[in-house]
Amino acid sequence: VAPAPALLPTGALALPDGSVILVSNGLVFGLTSAPANMVEFAGAIAGVSGGYTTSVRDNGTVTIDNGTTDLVGRFNYTTTSGTAVTSLAVTPAAGDPASADYLISVQFTDGSTQRFVPAMGDDAFFRSVAATGLNTSVDPSTGIITIGSFSFKPSYFVEPLTASDSIFLGANDDASGVAYQTLDANGDGITDYRVLTVNGKQVVYGRP
Repeated sequence: VAPAPALLPTGALALPDGSVILVSNGLVFGLTSAPANMVEFAGAIAGVSGGYTTSVRDNGTVTIDNGTTDLVGRFNYTTTSGTAVTSLAVTPAAGDPASADYLISVQFTDGSTQRFVPAMGDDAFFRSVAATGLNTSVDPSTGIITIGSFSFKPSYFVEPLTASDSIFLGANDDASGVAYQTLDANGDGITDYRVLTVNGKQVVYGRP
């Protein structure tokens, strides 16, 4: 909660990174999505062999860390109901990683199912894009990022930089500390980008 700048209109406002703020009575409230049962979700991750840990940023982004590669996403704001199950179940994403429905599903023991949507692992990306003057928005139900007239789908995975990645970043980063490499990560003929920051590298898939 913080005092609202005079220019902010009253009501809900979507921020470029997909998070939402609510302006009311001269105050700004941050609204973020969360797992339907955070204790159950974090407990299930902690119980996976290999030492996985879970952390949540202020904007609702959840990071699952195995010590090297991070899986990063946000939970959808809505759930669907179903039959209760004995333990939390995760359905992996399947198909083309650039598609809108390439999403992880999490079913909680009460039977409710919630989508886990890919998100950017470093907010420096949004500062970098904002510096270009292009409008940016994120669809919270799919993770698709719209930048001007183009759309992209982030990968779930943030990988550590290699030595050569660090050299490339140092030579090519912008004022926000971000560097970009072009590639076709999913072989669909559409240009994708590898986003590099000091916190790692993450692919964003170009979409038709």
